[in-house]
Amino acid sequence: MDTGLADFIRAKQIDSFSKLRFLLFLRQHPHLRGGVQQLAERMYIEAPLVEKMIADLQGVGLLEGEKNDYILPDEPSLKLCLENLARTFEQPLTRQELLEQIKQRPTPKMAPKPRSKLSTLKLQKTTVPA
Repeated sequence: MDTGLADFIRAKQIDSFSKLRFLLFLRQHPHLRGGVQQLAERMYIEAPLVEKMIADLQGVGLLEGEKNDYILPDEPSLKLCLENLARTFEQPLTRQELLEQIKQRPTPKMAPKPRSKLSTLKLQKTTVPA
């Protein structure tokens, strides 16, 4: 997978298979317009998930519209990126790379866990008389 596509995925926060599938569905049906419920029914997924994906995709500029009229922006550079994404998804080997890229998310740095009293106790070796 080329670095341009990896950068696009990262920049546009395509961070789940559902979001990828939703984008590819909209790309495949460019004249389809609909609201949350209609899109959920067409894709066979629950409306709350569609609603969240719509909000996420609007936030990064991948979706336009409101209420019952959501559509991909008519921008040549976006169409080119989505075309590249679709081509990559069509090939089994590159699809695996694509899905791995989507699964990789930065993990938040966690503070070390405080030690419990039990974990700090040192066990003493005891001998049992024979």
